[in-house]
Amino acid sequence: MNAFTLLQEKGSHQVDISAALRALRSVSTLSAPVYLQGIAATAVAIYETAVGYNTRNQDATLLAERVVELTWAVCSSLKDGDQKTGQCGHFDHEIQHFLRTLEDLARHLRKRSNKSRISVLLSGSRDRVYVRSLEEDLGRCLQTLSLSTSMSNLRLSSGVTKNMELYHEEFERAMADAYEAQNQMYAEISPTDELCANISLGDLPPAPQVFFGRTSIVDDLINQICVSEQTNVAILGAGGIGKTSVALSLLHSPIVVALFDQRRCFISCEASGNRDALLVTISQAIGLESSSSIEAIIRRLTHPNRPTLLVLDNLETPWEPLETRQEIENLLSTLKRPLGIKWTRPFLSPLPNLDMKSSQEIFVAISDVPEDDEYLPRLLQLLDCVPLAITLIANLAQHTSCDELFHRWKEERTGMLSLSLRSERIIREPKALKVLQILSLLPDGVGLDDLPAMMRDPEGLHPALSTLRQTSLIYEDRPSCRLKALSPIREYLQLQLPIDAEDLSAVQIYHFELAKTADVLKDKDKISTVHSQVGNISTVLIHSLKGDNPSIEAIETVLKIVNFSYMSSLSKELMTLAISAARRIGASKLEGDCIVANYVIDPEDIFLSKERLLRAITIFRELDSDQEIDLSIALALTYLGDCHRRLSYTNDAVACLSEAIEIYVKWGQHQRQVNAMRTIARAYEEKAQVQHAMSVITQALKLGQKHELPVATAHCYIRLGQIYTARCLYPSIEDCFKKAAELLEPIFGQTSVAYGMYLIYVGELYYTQGRLDQAEKASSRAYQIYLKLGRTDFMSDADWNLGRIFLQRGLLDKAMNRLQICLRRYRDLHWLHPQADCLLSISEIEFRRHNPDATLAHLMEARRCLKADKRTGFVTDAHAVLQIGNVYLSSGKLRAAENAFVLASVIYRRCSHRVGVAEAIQKLGDVAFESDEMSCAKSCYYATLELIKHLGLRRNLSDCFMRLGDVLAREGPSREARTYYEKALSGYKMAECFFEVEECKERISALNADLLLT
Repeated sequence: MNAFTLLQEKGSHQVDISAALRALRSVSTLSAPVYLQGIAATAVAIYETAVGYNTRNQDATLLAERVVELTWAVCSSLKDGDQKTGQCGHFDHEIQHFLRTLEDLARHLRKRSNKSRISVLLSGSRDRVYVRSLEEDLGRCLQTLSLSTSMSNLRLSSGVTKNMELYHEEFERAMADAYEAQNQMYAEISPTDELCANISLGDLPPAPQVFFGRTSIVDDLINQICVSEQTNVAILGAGGIGKTSVALSLLHSPIVVALFDQRRCFISCEASGNRDALLVTISQAIGLESSSSIEAIIRRLTHPNRPTLLVLDNLETPWEPLETRQEIENLLSTLKRPLGIKWTRPFLSPLPNLDMKSSQEIFVAISDVPEDDEYLPRLLQLLDCVPLAITLIANLAQHTSCDELFHRWKEERTGMLSLSLRSERIIREPKALKVLQILSLLPDGVGLDDLPAMMRDPEGLHPALSTLRQTSLIYEDRPSCRLKALSPIREYLQLQLPIDAEDLSAVQIYHFELAKTADVLKDKDKISTVHSQVGNISTVLIHSLKGDNPSIEAIETVLKIVNFSYMSSLSKELMTLAISAARRIGASKLEGDCIVANYVIDPEDIFLSKERLLRAITIFRELDSDQEIDLSIALALTYLGDCHRRLSYTNDAVACLSEAIEIYVKWGQHQRQVNAMRTIARAYEEKAQVQHAMSVITQALKLGQKHELPVATAHCYIRLGQIYTARCLYPSIEDCFKKAAELLEPIFGQTSVAYGMYLIYVGELYYTQGRLDQAEKASSRAYQIYLKLGRTDFMSDADWNLGRIFLQRGLLDKAMNRLQICLRRYRDLHWLHPQADCLLSISEIEFRRHNPDATLAHLMEARRCLKADKRTGFVTDAHAVLQIGNVYLSSGKLRAAENAFVLASVIYRRCSHRVGVAEAIQKLGDVAFESDEMSCAKSCYYATLELIKHLGLRRNLSDCFMRLGDVLAREGPSREARTYYEKALSGYKMAECFFEVEECKERISALNADLLLT
């Protein structure tokens, strides 16, 4: 095989000989590596000798041309390899062999050139044989060099693989460090931060006024908890043995107060039946939203300078049932220690009964009976010296002698609770027992003003309450100012003296009526009232639904509190019970309503939700049509339309929602009509059908305003602002968001999910306009709100905003840290579109770092996410295409860049994205500028300026000014060019565009130098 054949088999393209010769001459004279100089010089000599032959010889010329081609290819490869990898040292032997072959060929041609024509003619055959042997030798050299190159590439590939593994490990470590840094940031929130650090962990109940016989136990507890490391202590004992009193005495101990200060927290768990309910209880007790995550709770309980003392009272209530025990233990493990609960040693023994002396001191302090009463020791023995029993009987002893109490207990053989409930004072106030029976159903307690509304006959309530307080059967919870009964008393009453049907009906009616206000969502005070009694409402409903004959009204009430599902962890349990109850009593319509309402509570599995909604619609359509059936079908169609929207089936979504709206219009259901119209507008907006979206949302907004529906109207303003964003109508966007905030704030306050979303949208707007200080302030505030609420999903949106802000300021490492963590959260949530947004921002960081391959890889991954989410051909996709064009432009691939910019402009135009169209036109101007088509470039820049000049976009306007300055500077140094540069610099500084400011300064400096020369 000769060199020519080998070259052809390699698929080498035809090289311009003159260009290759010029390059080789340059290499032979200027290139630093000596071996390249020798090869290049020899190849040039061969060609010059062959062309200068004193006889015309086609074979010699062809050979010389091939040598030039081959040598230039080898020199190019070796030079690139030497610069990029330093691998050329591995080819010394092969290169020397190649050089010797070239030198032999050069000598042969020089020798032949000195011969006479006749000699050449006579020796032609011998020359051809010799030249053929040189060709074969050259071919072998090339094969050997190719093999050596392959082996070197293999070694290099192996090294790259190892390096990639190392880099991957380093990247994983860096990500782990970033997560840890962020967790540290959560933990180290400044104590002066008004939202997170300087917070109250709730008011403490007072210390027990009468407390004897437990001092040594409290001292042991103090010794265990007042240490530097984390401690976990369990106070064990039977019901009524005094565990709560010991814990409260500990909390108010001077030593504990000095160490923990305001970081002492007491939480009653008696109303929490499972893990979710316990999470809600803890969240509310420490000032968080009910839906807060375990991470948010841990962050709230963590303080950089002080430890926190957390007391969970009556924890046995959620822990004792076997079906909830494991999840409660898992929760405690998460709260206390990541790898399980490590209880502090030595373990505390269960609290024993009091000794006789302490029991007597408690009894005398409460009852004021003489210490030497002969029946007192005997009575205390009957009570087994149990603190709760002593307290209850001591209260009775204020009006009944110990002698009588002793004999009554002996005769009736009843327990101490029964004795308390049958005491003379309770008998004298018959309303007292009824009040106690009501309180036994209300774990959240009841306000004094609300209690009369729960009774059939409230007359005589105040004397009854006084009696119950005197006998210690009820107490007032200080933080909430609510009347409550102790857990053992509530349980005893529910088992032994349950409330009668008529009194239960009055309690149910009150809570059912209270639940009706959950539909309104107009008044912050009403929301607060319902919120504070969600536990009571849920308990009353569970009591009703678990009965043999669950009432229809109870099931309907479950449906009414669906709007408060985010406030109570019992919503899923209630909905399950409601569906089962409706099925048991044969209420098909209510069963379907509960299935539909379950979409609000549990919408995550979209395909399961769709299946459930279709089943509910089937149930409704099998019933006789009337107004209620029609509205139930409409609501199911509304949620089904939302399912189609989430699956990107826009036509199906609009069809379902339009059918629902027809029904709402028929029956005058304006709020539901507005919500359905808003969902249609969102479906159109997501598919870039902006005109349709604008038309629908405008109608919905007018309808909400007409019928005074503040929450629905606020959400319409937010959706309108999003549509304005898509159309780049920036002056109108901020106005929409502010109107939404004015409607939502009086209802939900400034620390709610809704207000946080307003801040995120405003932050995005400010970022686009180049108002970075305001953007950072809004986004940081939103981040802190969601940090407090434990909403990592919304925290990611705020993180994305902050990452882009840091990027624009040139803080690349800080931006990358935020965006990588944000991307990981989005992947955990399986949110494809936000992943694409994040990848676009990360690709811009790589572009700024001059990593074109990494930039393209992130952009392609972003487009794959968009394709999987059925969003190819929309605005985010156009952003990706535009950035791909930027990579091509920076690499000098002008035709590829031009194609990308044209495609991006087409997508932007179809989506009515004005700023996107302007950016694409500007980029086409950049292509024209690089092609020296100054007139075309200038036209593109002026066209861009015309499109955006009234939008207030500082960075975009500055881009145009700098490009126009470039055009004028290319035509020759001029003061006009400097004017454009100075305008650009001013705008970039206002927008805090770090990289652009530096570029602009360099241009001004160079232009000033040129102007001085001229």
